[in-house]
Amino acid sequence: MPKYEYTVFGAATTVKVMKFDEFPKAGRTTPILNSDFDRLYFGGKAWNIIYDMMMLGVPVYPVLAYSDSRFVPEFRRASDRFGMPLDGIRRSPQGNYEFLTCYVMEDRNKNHITFGGYHSNDPNLDLEKLKRDHVPVRREFLDESRMALLTCPKPGDLDSMFEAIKASGLPLAFSMSHDPSVFNKDNLEPILRHSKIIFANAEEISYIETIYDYASITDLFALGRTEIVVKTMGREGSLVYEKTADGFRTHKIPITPSGVEDVKAIGAGDGYVAGFLYGLSVGADVVTCAQYGSTVSSFIIEDDGSVTSAPTLEQMLARNALRPDAVSAPNT
Repeated sequence: MPKYEYTVFGAATTVKVMKFDEFPKAGRTTPILNSDFDRLYFGGKAWNIIYDMMMLGVPVYPVLAYSDSRFVPEFRRASDRFGMPLDGIRRSPQGNYEFLTCYVMEDRNKNHITFGGYHSNDPNLDLEKLKRDHVPVRREFLDESRMALLTCPKPGDLDSMFEAIKASGLPLAFSMSHDPSVFNKDNLEPILRHSKIIFANAEEISYIETIYDYASITDLFALGRTEIVVKTMGREGSLVYEKTADGFRTHKIPITPSGVEDVKAIGAGDGYVAGFLYGLSVGADVVTCAQYGSTVSSFIIEDDGSVTSAPTLEQMLARNALRPDAVSAPNT
């Protein structure tokens, strides 16, 4: 019997958040509205999902690159609390950069712009060298898991991670990021066609449909291994496309209301993925999985930081039970 539900591939980054009434424009001074804009959070898509799932009691094997040594104590705390293995977490080869911090800008409508900044003593950062540097991936990282989850890794790690997943024979879930430095027209479609489950927001879905000239994202049901596509749409909830013997069915899932009025949307999509995959791990149907995803997100948006308010399983199930469309939780 597998020891872990998911082996999760990606990157962990430190994050700083700056909030504006509206995004800055050239030639105009724009005040930052949050006084704690220099506060350091622990995040990155992979780490957000990993942490959220561990809070729900899901055993996870992380395979991560990080480049900021300030993350090390957080990894150790998570290992002590959740029994998380550490041997798949590696500091990226340093090369000509020191560490990566993501800067997230948020406007009054909760729109986001994210910048990834490589701190370096070398004024001439070689991005091509950065893409060549990679963290080795070992087969045993996948041997005791039921499923692989690929998020957005450092550019140099994508090929080795995807090749290891294919070689393992495990089914793949893919959490999309519209990051051209990692995913491009040539390398993205093989990942999409290999994925059993795809998570993407509305903008990312549109991007995929455009670059590959799909009539709909559901074209992937006929092109590869895809069985489920989840489209998240912020306040409008989510759409779950589920492959069937004669086509596909679509499920519209409303959001789970949050406990606060002033929501913070950073990390909401990653929380959704974590809740959905928790549901999958306990045998829930796709509608219930999506409800769990929405409910985890409803906690994440209650505080700044992408995992600051991650719920326990008991908290998530209690709030989810308040949904008008909720069904009884499966046996855990």
